[in-house]
Amino acid sequence: MCQKTLKNPGKKHCQQWLIAAALLFAGYSSSLLAADLPTQGKIVAGSGSIHTQGQAMTINQSTSKMVTDWGSFSIGAGNAVNIVQPDSSAISLNRVMGSDVSSIQGALNANGKVFLINPNGIIFTKTSQVNVGGLVASTLNMATSDFMSGKFSFSGKSAAAITNEGNIVAVDNGKGALVAMIAAKIVNQGTISAERGKVVLASGSQVLLNLGGSVELQVEQGALDALIENGGAIMADGGSILLTSEAVGDLSGSVINNQGIIEAQTLATGEKGEIILKGGMENNSIRVGGRLDASAPQGGDGGFIETSAAHVQFDDRLVVTTLAPLGQVGTWLIDPDFIHIIAGSGGSVSGLPSTGLSEIGVNTLNTALTSSNVNLQANQEIDFQVAFNYTGTRDAVLGLYAPVIKLGADISSATNKLGLNFGGTYSSTNYAGNVYVFNGNRVISTKGGDVHFNGNIGGGLGVNGNLSGPYNLTVNTSGGSITHASAVNGTFDVINDYTGPIDVGFSSHPKEMIVLDFVNGVVTRDGSPTPITSGVMPRGVVSFVAGTEILLNAKGPDAQVTFTKPDNSTVTLTANPGGHIIVPAGGLSCIKIEYEVQSAAGVSVPSGNVTYGVIENAGKINNYIANAGAGSVTLDSGASIAVNGNIEIATALFDNNAGSSALVPGTSKYWRVWSRNLDPFNVSTGDDAGGLTPNFKQYNATYGSSTVLGTGNGLLYTYAPQVTISLINTISKTYNGNT
Repeated sequence: MCQKTLKNPGKKHCQQWLIAAALLFAGYSSSLLAADLPTQGKIVAGSGSIHTQGQAMTINQSTSKMVTDWGSFSIGAGNAVNIVQPDSSAISLNRVMGSDVSSIQGALNANGKVFLINPNGIIFTKTSQVNVGGLVASTLNMATSDFMSGKFSFSGKSAAAITNEGNIVAVDNGKGALVAMIAAKIVNQGTISAERGKVVLASGSQVLLNLGGSVELQVEQGALDALIENGGAIMADGGSILLTSEAVGDLSGSVINNQGIIEAQTLATGEKGEIILKGGMENNSIRVGGRLDASAPQGGDGGFIETSAAHVQFDDRLVVTTLAPLGQVGTWLIDPDFIHIIAGSGGSVSGLPSTGLSEIGVNTLNTALTSSNVNLQANQEIDFQVAFNYTGTRDAVLGLYAPVIKLGADISSATNKLGLNFGGTYSSTNYAGNVYVFNGNRVISTKGGDVHFNGNIGGGLGVNGNLSGPYNLTVNTSGGSITHASAVNGTFDVINDYTGPIDVGFSSHPKEMIVLDFVNGVVTRDGSPTPITSGVMPRGVVSFVAGTEILLNAKGPDAQVTFTKPDNSTVTLTANPGGHIIVPAGGLSCIKIEYEVQSAAGVSVPSGNVTYGVIENAGKINNYIANAGAGSVTLDSGASIAVNGNIEIATALFDNNAGSSALVPGTSKYWRVWSRNLDPFNVSTGDDAGGLTPNFKQYNATYGSSTVLGTGNGLLYTYAPQVTISLINTISKTYNGNT
């Protein structure tokens, strides 16, 4: 049986499983030779009848639910029990009141769901064949009143096991079949199948099963020395497979060990599969080997695989796949407390962990990414102790979700795009994803994959964290985007696109200035010995948080800075061809913003209320300075620039389409527009104040060098008017009475 069923584990594991099964049932040898058919059956709730003829027993169930107590419930080889039920939703509860193990060596058939409860243990031998709409086998008890009321609550202290070496098939006319095994110890060496349905192996002493709608199971209390082992094949294509010993607050400890095949592939009709191996996060362990398959070979998208426990260990022969040749690849989630990325394959497979540490070899991770996107989710930390180089033939995404992510080595891709997420929200939980660089400067290179930083980037954790620093982190995405949502501490070298915000505030310098020079795409912090951020950003993206001063230099013929407003606290700057600055409607949270454009293009403010920023409780920035150089400043209809301080605009062409309220300075402050237009009053090429009413006008005024002669709001022109006098007729004037 082992060689036929277990293609991956090999002979050694087969021998181990047989020894385990023999030990589990060592005390049951006499009871395994029990009657060939169930005995002493008594219907205690619901209605029906029991008939035996030769080697077959027929149980006719008349009501939707029926409870039968048995002295024993075994089926010998060559014998059969047939349960005839009103429809596929009908449930028959069969409880063993005697002391014998249930040994199913023959056939069990039913068109509905069958519950078999025996605190002494249940074994399906290699000669057994089960064909039902649903099967729930348990060593825990259930009260008649609970069952009849639809409350499927299992409880008890039985340490007996359920073992399957045979073939169990659940079919429910496409509505979703169910196979559930509930006991302290569960071993599968055979085959379990429930297409479009659900297979559940649950270890615990108190379990609640909900059959309404989507089948759900909750382990309410763990079992002492709980064990779930799969060395056979479990299949639920288009459905889900759950192996769980998770009980909230349970400290008893449990082990889930897979060395067989678990398959939940996507069906051709599109139903995706799901595989979950889930132990508790207190003291439970999962050992993952064999094959986990949630792929989509017939079309559709790949499914979802989860391996979660306090400790997760991997065999070096493990195969995990969610590949979808005709759709989107699926995801494998690995969720322990601590994750260390180590050299080689597997991870400490010589024994189950005892320290809360889960290790993943870089070879295992690389192989997994070739057939799945992978999310590493740790409650404590993820630690890259060795370099990881992706060599797969498909674009992949690696998510790193933990409070702390330590980079003691480089992350790179040698072939296809490798997307990276450092922290963020996953499964409704936000992980800070604070990145700490140690043991030297580090490089992230993704071959065009996008990189997202949710947390801070720092040079070290300090003395308590046993890390030194600061070190530099260089990110090269080769055209992919880089996003950041928090602070950078140390030098952060951005090679490609970068999306922020960059928080440059320190306790001694809470309001630093950011200088963006898009001639070469360099982003630096002004006045700091070590730039907080530097690097080449060809057509890149950067955004900032509150408390910064920003100087924008768009000086090249292809330089451009574009403002967009993604939320209430950040603004995005994008370098694109065109040589001008565009300020769309929205807000910028900063103290001061100054533009300088040295190209033929200029600054434009499209329609919408443009109120820049939220500084302290002011709601606006202090000053707005826009120097468009030889370019233009255009305010679209409906645009408005409102600040707490002054507004100064210098441009070769001022075009106000927003009317008299387009510029709104602070109380007792002013707006002033300097025009470099050589013909500002020309009907077609001149300036348009758009209804702005100045307190003064000044001519022959140069921005930044001429003294302002007036007060309040003003229109200032480089143009100096000239008066030409032509004499056509005789003009005379009398001086002292003489002509």
